[in-house]
Amino acid sequence: MNRQAFDTYEANQEMTSAINASPHGEGLMKSLCREVGTRPSGSPAMGQAAELLAEQWRGFGAANVHTEPVSLNAWDEADSRVEILSPVQRSYTSVQCVYSGSGTVTGQIIDARDLGSEELGTLGEDIRGAIVLVKGHEISGSKFEPMSKKVSLAEKAGASAVLLASRHPELPAIECLSRPASIPVIGLSGNDASELAAIVGEQTVQARIRAGGHSREATCVNLVGELGPDKAADEIIILSAHLDCYYLAPCAFDNLTGVVALTEAARALAPYKKSFARTLRIIAYTGEEYGFLGSKEYVRAHADELDRIRFVLNLDGLFDDTARGLAVMWAPQMRDYIDCALQDLGSDVDVRNLFCMSSDYLPFMLQGIPAARPASYIGPYPTCSHTVEDTEDKVLTESLQANAIVCARALLRMLTDPQPLPSNRKTPQEIRELIEQEDAQDALWWAGVIE
Repeated sequence: MNRQAFDTYEANQEMTSAINASPHGEGLMKSLCREVGTRPSGSPAMGQAAELLAEQWRGFGAANVHTEPVSLNAWDEADSRVEILSPVQRSYTSVQCVYSGSGTVTGQIIDARDLGSEELGTLGEDIRGAIVLVKGHEISGSKFEPMSKKVSLAEKAGASAVLLASRHPELPAIECLSRPASIPVIGLSGNDASELAAIVGEQTVQARIRAGGHSREATCVNLVGELGPDKAADEIIILSAHLDCYYLAPCAFDNLTGVVALTEAARALAPYKKSFARTLRIIAYTGEEYGFLGSKEYVRAHADELDRIRFVLNLDGLFDDTARGLAVMWAPQMRDYIDCALQDLGSDVDVRNLFCMSSDYLPFMLQGIPAARPASYIGPYPTCSHTVEDTEDKVLTESLQANAIVCARALLRMLTDPQPLPSNRKTPQEIRELIEQEDAQDALWWAGVIE
């Protein structure tokens, strides 16, 4: 078979049929949710999940399947408690934010949910010793408001603790501070935060916060494998997803959807690997939830081969809508290439030039490597993310298959195209200019991606 044959409608029909008929995706989702469960970075469960996934990858013919160490601060969770002491007595279900301080504090609650990060400074002496209620990550106008920035400014102003209002109405969310705090930071459900704010709006409220979680030094792993011709190719395409999660749930949506879709797309591509013009490298990262630690370490450890990486497709938080959209970042020509390829191969996908800063493609982007992610332009991501409700019953097999098909089709064209790809690596100066153009320097720093 020659490479051109794989750009035909028939070849893509074969891949579509293989993905839709595969029993492996649903089985992998169940195994990781039921046999392994929660997979915090640095935990034995994360190692177990990597071993299970490695077995799957070897089963469809991936070569050089191995783990690479990642040093990080793991998080040991503990019970947290939020109690109103006066004028009424009440307690709320809560979750401590990763990398926030432990201890017990008492203070008056200030409702700052409607204030941007910079506006926290306008509270003056009122914030000193207070417990401040804020929203988590949010968009303020055209600006991304990182949660860590709000927490840091509140701490600097003298707040004794921070309460985070979840976007989920009934469940507190677990979050991670990209810039650690020495004060407790505790999540509340959206409804509980609103109820608390209503009381604060009428009377002075005294509350007590208790938090016992703490971090510790640990080592975790990235899992890496390859599909390609027998003779090593000069160029590399990366397909990636993060395997880690928080401790609340098996985190099926965030991000077993990405892991399963990656595995199924790679499985469908495997029969054609000898005709690839480029190597497909598949990576399951650790530490994404703790600030992209696995992907940052991968970029650091593989600095000598970054010029060979032509493109990164990262899968994170997939559902129906993400099978209909693709965000390509800082690579207009690659956007045009992918758009044309998907149209030729029968996929109706809205491919856009769109700057995003939410997952493991970021360390590669900041090294000038073109990147993309499946994206939803229709509505918000499911609110089960980062909560105890992120379980396998929320994930539709058909949705995973649809996402895997789009990824496999786009990648097959890139992997088999004998012509050069329109994806030159950008220079440091070009990267700085693009960051300025997006007005993203501040947000990227607070996200912990740049120093």
